Amino acid sequence: LANSRNQTLLPEYWMSPGYYLVLAPTNGASSFQDFGDFLAIEDWPTLLNSGDEISLFDSDGKLIDEISYSSASWGGSEFSGGGYSLEVVNPNLLCNQEAFLKPSTDPKRGTPGSANAILDLSPDETAPQIMGYFFRDERQLVIQFSESLQPRFELDFLQFNPSLLLDSIWIQTNSLFIQLEGEFPENQTIELRLSSFSDCSGNVISPQVLEIIRPKIAERGEIFLNELLFNPLSGSPKFVELANPTDLYLEIGAWGLANLDEQGEINQIRKLSEASLVMPPRSYLAITSDPARLKLDYPKSSNGLFHELSSLPSYPISGGIVVLLNDLGERVEEFPYSEELHHPLLRNPKGVSLERVSVASPADFSGNWHSASGAEEYATPGRENSQRIPSEFANEIIQIDPEIFDPEGSNGNTFTTIRYQVDQSGWVGTFRIFDLAGRVIQVLAQNEILGREGLYTWTGVDSQGKRLRPGYYILLVELFDLEGRVQTIKKTIVIAERI
Repeated sequence: LANSRNQTLLPEYWMSPGYYLVLAPTNGASSFQDFGDFLAIEDWPTLLNSGDEISLFDSDGKLIDEISYSSASWGGSEFSGGGYSLEVVNPNLLCNQEAFLKPSTDPKRGTPGSANAILDLSPDETAPQIMGYFFRDERQLVIQFSESLQPRFELDFLQFNPSLLLDSIWIQTNSLFIQLEGEFPENQTIELRLSSFSDCSGNVISPQVLEIIRPKIAERGEIFLNELLFNPLSGSPKFVELANPTDLYLEIGAWGLANLDEQGEINQIRKLSEASLVMPPRSYLAITSDPARLKLDYPKSSNGLFHELSSLPSYPISGGIVVLLNDLGERVEEFPYSEELHHPLLRNPKGVSLERVSVASPADFSGNWHSASGAEEYATPGRENSQRIPSEFANEIIQIDPEIFDPEGSNGNTFTTIRYQVDQSGWVGTFRIFDLAGRVIQVLAQNEILGREGLYTWTGVDSQGKRLRPGYYILLVELFDLEGRVQTIKKTIVIAERI
């Protein structure tokens, strides 16, 4: 018999089948003589109240059984005063008894010499199920199961396709750790065949193939702020949505959300996850405190991707700034939001999200955000935005999408987007909209220095914010650069109406 520090040789003793034997130090023998078969130990290995390990070996020094306990094994404060024994729920389990070690429920606070008060020999006939996996680093993969596994296994219990050189494998409770000699390939599908692993009751998993992909650590320019609900319906949570427009699996667990304080400093940082958090290619992830309620309020998004945080940074209804941080704590994007960004014809912004029109345009450009479409429940958490433009650009300088729109949304488009793409930086542009009488009714840009590409949006209102009548309107774009080149482009835009 041994603890974590010392061991003692037990005297010879014959136990009858189905009986219990109480072991105790010689100086405490009188306390246990009334509890049946008893064996006093002269050189008793002291067991610490704070936690210890108890092991039983045979005469050849081979381990028969062992169990560990700690102060946490007693659970609640009602047992903190001591006097309660710890009992094993099911002694027939072959591993992880620590998880089934609990305080005795017997009125005497223990059952020495008899069956445990919490004894439950109900058979476990269900094999372990794979719950998921994550990468701790470039070389180490962790497979998580639904229950604890026996720590004994053979190397042929797992096989990689294509083959990978293993360094070591070990099991901790319900997790299988796999370490390679080299690195797992990044963003490449690997097949892992698992078989013969068993739980503590001896149930063996059926052979199965798990497809694994080691994600790339996300970088600036790969993950974007994409949608914000800051004025939710009553009882509904706020959410921030991220977009991954790339063809890569991206790891963002160490990224974070924040806001800015009155001095413009980063404030209220919320790390996305203490574990791995992966965004699949071309995906959208809604981050919220209550995904279940969000799916209930926006049922079209019930199959979207969600991630739960205990709380978001403060994003007041009156307005604020959403800050996206990378794994180094650096500012990746900032979105200054307010209700003024909503569509001018929107009567009630409650429960209506702001959606990003294009990740190719900056998050802090107000024209890049619009109210979500009513046809899409006024929010699209965890899925593609209702207000977005295609990433493909036609082979022309100015592109309008859509060319026909209804500010009331009868065709699903409550605004139009005017995108530009020029051959080099340094062009200066003026974007004006005329009615058919030749009157200027809206100026989108006046002698603005343009980037290589960008966009402006128009909601069908004039420069005073008044809604215009349905009909044809002319977009006039005037461009010039410092080399004296001049271009004038005209396009037609149609404001439609509900029939």
